[in-house]
Amino acid sequence: MKAYKVNSFTHHEMGGNLAGVVLLENPLDDISKQKIASKLGYSETAFVLKSDEDTSDFVVTFFTPTEEVPLCGHATIAAFHVLNTLHLLPKRHLVQKTKAGLLKIEIEEGSPMIYMSQTTPRGETLSELSKETLGHIFSISAEDMTCYYDAYSHQIQLPVEIWDTGLRDILLPIKNRALLNALSVDFKKLSALSASENVVGVHAFTYENNQIYARNFAPLYGIDEESATGTSNGALTGYLYHHIRLNGFGKMKSLELKILQGETMGLTSEIHTKCHVHESSSPEIWVGGYARIETTIDV
Repeated sequence: MKAYKVNSFTHHEMGGNLAGVVLLENPLDDISKQKIASKLGYSETAFVLKSDEDTSDFVVTFFTPTEEVPLCGHATIAAFHVLNTLHLLPKRHLVQKTKAGLLKIEIEEGSPMIYMSQTTPRGETLSELSKETLGHIFSISAEDMTCYYDAYSHQIQLPVEIWDTGLRDILLPIKNRALLNALSVDFKKLSALSASENVVGVHAFTYENNQIYARNFAPLYGIDEESATGTSNGALTGYLYHHIRLNGFGKMKSLELKILQGETMGLTSEIHTKCHVHESSSPEIWVGGYARIETTIDV
């Protein structure tokens, strides 16, 4: 079989996050998938099989070097970029079947931008003890674990919370960009906290000069830091939309963001997200970006 090495969420055709993509002609067992993902060594590898069900177009599974995960944003973008490049997509609007559910894919008309839908955003509070542990993990004070988002010239103070649009993450606002870039992490303690809170990891972010900057840490899954993450930024979008509405903008029907991630890794990546709310429905979150095939590898 052939694996494609793909950079997803590129920024001006640079940066991004590497993913493996394997196009399957027939079903493959999970042990073989895990061996391939481990051999490739990317943070995630997507295995793509054409679906024989009416409800979906493709079945996509995701493996880190150590285990399977239900969903991965940058590997999804990578997978559909490969399919699109090879002219294997019959239409612009598709459905992928994942362990996180049936999720829609959209190839933007006249553009190589690929968007993937997320599950309905869900949030929950984090205990004071876990917040205190986060301070020790990142060597920061409680005052450093917040930032302000400017919504229509109204400053909204953001809390530490757990949010989920397919994968659970702790969303950690950081006071400013300089502090975000200077974070030091105790990865062993972060793995333990992630396990106890049943989260993938921590998505740290800040808002400065009308721009969101982010860093993502998931050592529990063998990823100390990742330069671009789709699902965590989908969760961040749902979280921001929720808090903007809580602060007096209840009639707001959409939110579109461009998030830069991976700056400290020398791999600045660009993640586009959008949130839309239709009448009497839950927020619909989409995550999108550009991608680039780097090479192919025999596996």
